[in-house]
Amino acid sequence: MERMPADDPLLQLYFEGDRLGASAEGMSGATLSFEQIMARRNEHPNGTDESDSVRLFIRYADSDCWDGDYGRFAAGWAAHLTRYHAVTSYGRTWRDLFALVRHVEKTTGRPISYAKLTEMARDRNSCGNGCLALAYPAWRYARTVGGDPYRLARVVTEVSHAHPIAQRCVAALVGCFETGDPSTITSDCFPPAGAEACFTHLAPGCLWAALECAGEATRDDAIRRAASIGGDVDSYLSLGLLLWGHRNRDLLVNR
Repeated sequence: MERMPADDPLLQLYFEGDRLGASAEGMSGATLSFEQIMARRNEHPNGTDESDSVRLFIRYADSDCWDGDYGRFAAGWAAHLTRYHAVTSYGRTWRDLFALVRHVEKTTGRPISYAKLTEMARDRNSCGNGCLALAYPAWRYARTVGGDPYRLARVVTEVSHAHPIAQRCVAALVGCFETGDPSTITSDCFPPAGAEACFTHLAPGCLWAALECAGEATRDDAIRRAASIGGDVDSYLSLGLLLWGHRNRDLLVNR
């Protein structure tokens, strides 16, 4: 039985935000209007590395026999992502992970260990926003199999993004999904006040921008807010629409 159906309405919002944001990625705020972003919504039908990693996590989780071994699960996830990722535009942190997994598996003939992965990740010390894509699917999977959602989200993200602030952001997101209250995410997860939009490529700035979008009254207003912020739009609009849907579940039911 499929544990994490890809037709989850929150995941569909995530994929939609990724597709929409991809056309504005890297642009300064207000370069594209809401109307221009919507007109380009079919330019990236499969999204970017954000959607690719989430879909692969779902595929991996559905194929795994959960036995309560968090390290084994995280190492298997890293190997699965390395083997099957389809998008070519993954960031440097992910490419470093892929190279390490391939090197170890080729030279030893054995799967890479969780200890080796975390050793590399702590040396790399990445605070990139790619870790945030896994917070919701990891939380949902943990709740399905009876695991600790905070621990599961930590191990599957720290194999690539081990920076303490990145991990703080992941834990804050899990707390938000646990409580349904975004206000539980405090300012120590955000970049310096007034400069937040400069840091959307990093976990704190991405989380700040996602919450800015999620706080809007409507889905379209959330997209308009992303257009005004600019930067790494696909990464935070995907998460922003998911969080918006999480706050407005009654609207999703009645759509």
